[in-house]
Amino acid sequence: MTQTHKAVARVREGLESGALTSGDLTARRLAEYLGGTTSLLYHHFGSLDGFLRAVSDDAFERFESSLSGFEAREATIDTFRDFAGNYITFAFERPTLYNLMFSRHLPASHSPSSVRGVERRTPRGRVLRALVTQFRRAGSASAKDDARLFHGSLHGLVALGTTPRVEDPGHAKEQALASATRLVEALL
Repeated sequence: MTQTHKAVARVREGLESGALTSGDLTARRLAEYLGGTTSLLYHHFGSLDGFLRAVSDDAFERFESSLSGFEAREATIDTFRDFAGNYITFAFERPTLYNLMFSRHLPASHSPSSVRGVERRTPRGRVLRALVTQFRRAGSASAKDDARLFHGSLHGLVALGTTPRVEDPGHAKEQALASATRLVEALL
């Protein structure tokens, strides 16, 4: 594993464990956390955003693997419930990492995956593509719309449940899971 891969993995692990917070996502603080200088971020990744995009992409790779072969499974209500449960669990257990992946605006890189129409090759695009595939298998007449609605709703449930102003923080995850189950039943 190269020094750059180690740096990406270490920051992802720090975000997963809670050792790093959103306030730590500055070049100076990340360099301190990594035991180096900001030149690592700028030399190898071009910018702080380039480094954070690499961390986000690495996290998406792990997120995809946590979905337990969703795309290969039969398109049943249980399959969509499992997806929703894994999604919500991932987000509630790693809120700072989830926010980096799904909420923080990271400008497009100069890589081929940033070219219009190639989004499906990015980690984010692959998750949405898997949802579209499953909605098609389930017989949806509007698979892309249903996939966006489902994904956007899950994101909204996570955002509502992880906000500091949530009414019942002890039950927020359970409430999000219950709402996601109702959503699955309504869409299928």
